[in-house]
Amino acid sequence: MNRLKGNYQGNGIRAFWWAGDHNFGDYLTPMLLSYHGFTPILSSPMDAQFIGAGSILHCFENNNDWEGVVFGTGIIAENIYRRFKKANILAVRGRLTRDHIFAPLTTPLGDLGLLISDTVKVRAKKKYPIGLVPHYEDLGNPRIRALHRRFRHNIKIINVLRHPSKVIYDIDQCECILSTSLHGIVVADALEIPNR
Repeated sequence: MNRLKGNYQGNGIRAFWWAGDHNFGDYLTPMLLSYHGFTPILSSPMDAQFIGAGSILHCFENNNDWEGVVFGTGIIAENIYRRFKKANILAVRGRLTRDHIFAPLTTPLGDLGLLISDTVKVRAKKKYPIGLVPHYEDLGNPRIRALHRRFRHNIKIINVLRHPSKVIYDIDQCECILSTSLHGIVVADALEIPNR
């Protein structure tokens, strides 16, 4: 459907994001592209014109001919290296990624999710002293459930497997964020909410 819409409107952009686990951080790419007037079309890594949020650079093979845009993307492990000789590298998540894709030392550092503050026009009223943002693998952790039972009125457990706008709203309702999800921290940073 987005492919037809993008062709009709002339604003389609082939992008790659991890679409496997429905983790909100992976869906920040299409959300931000849509916000900025593009119609995101999920594509394979080598057919993509744009790659953004997520630890997804390992999905690309060394390909010196790929000419897409890398914007705030990360690499998942210290033993993975990739070369992007023709890509337009606007920013990468951090130094590890910069070094592992052989990008120039002057490459800006920062996750694409830091731009999420542009999409939040009205800030949420603070309702919780602490927001707990578990990584999707930690959602069933018994220690997290026990902590929530003990401090039910003070802690908001935020489920990262929902639509990004709902997760962002829940994070914005909290005075402080504790997170095992990287993008829980990134969004808190973007919204200038103290976090650990």
